[in-house]
Amino acid sequence: FIFFERIEKLEFKRTFLGVVPTVLYSIFYVIMVVIIGEANGGLPDFYGLTFGGRKVMIVISGSIMLLGSYLISYLLWLFQKKFAHKVSLEDKITEVDKQ
Repeated sequence: FIFFERIEKLEFKRTFLGVVPTVLYSIFYVIMVVIIGEANGGLPDFYGLTFGGRKVMIVISGSIMLLGSYLISYLLWLFQKKFAHKVSLEDKITEVDKQ
């Protein structure tokens, strides 16, 4: 994405799309771990996000995970923006040289 996507003006609002998979998995995880629970056929807390069964802690750890996912998405957008600008300038210089 960073090196091969040549869209110069990728909109900033698209950075929020990077959080969608994390949000969807978070919903599944909370339902299976917190609401249903392992005793009722749900999943064990295999990531340890409840810190030993304290279900309130999943709000803190979940917020940190969402923030981290957004940070990755933002940094990808930022690096792609800088690299795409350089690549497009090189393309323009090459086109001028060909003429």
